[in-house]
This record gives sequence, structure tokens and C-alpha cells, in this order.
Amino acid sequence: MSANNRIAIEDTLDMMIDYCKDTAMILHRIGDIEKLKDDAMNQYALAGPVQQLGECTRRIDLWLDNHYRYEWSDVIGLRNILSHRYNKLDLDLLWTIANEDVPKVLNIILELKSRLQDYPDEDFLNIRTNRSD
Repeated sequence: MSANNRIAIEDTLDMMIDYCKDTAMILHRIGDIEKLKDDAMNQYALAGPVQQLGECTRRIDLWLDNHYRYEWSDVIGLRNILSHRYNKLDLDLLWTIANEDVPKVLNIILELKSRLQDYPDEDFLNIRTNRSD
């Protein structure tokens, strides 16, 4: 079980890094919030990787909670909003999160990934990686 948990966490961290980088690339292509607001394709393009970042976080949220203090529930909460479209998507909020929060999450994930092999096997034995197991 230890090896499987370690692999699952490493794979999930890699996906999170990719989604953060995708978010940055899409932000660069969109350019400014007005172009986001004026184009539904831009909205879907930006919401996609942010939503997937939340999905990845949900998969390993207990492990993340145990290894880095951050409001992981907020990342998951945004995923829920994007997935279920509660009311209507707040484009100003999406823009702010993509510009401010996603880079912070990327730095945290890169740090955790760089230290992953340093964690003792006990950190991966019989752990539940998320609350919904």
C-alpha cells in the first residue's frame, strides 16, 4: 500500500503542476479580464484547468492537509462551483484566483514534490488520501 499511495500522490502532484502551468498559459493568451468576459471560449478555457486543479486536490486533500498548511478546502470549493455552476460563474473571482491563487498553489506543489522522496514510508502506509474514501 505504501508504494501505491506514494505513486498516486506523486502522479496527482504532477497533474496539479500541469494544470497550474496550463492556467498560466491560458491567462497569457487571454491577456486581460475584458477578453475573458467577452468570450465564452476564454471562460471555458480558463475554468477547465482551475476546475481540474480542484479535482486533483480533492483526491489527496488529507495528505495535503498533513504536509502543508493551506486552505485546500477553498481549492476544492472552487472546483465544486465550476463543476456544478452554482448560480453563475463569477468571472472576476475566476480571474483573481487564476492570477493570484493558482501561482501560490503551484509553488506549494513544487515544494512538496521536491520533498516527496524525503518523506518516510510511514507517511504513505495505510493513509487515506482524501475525505471521500
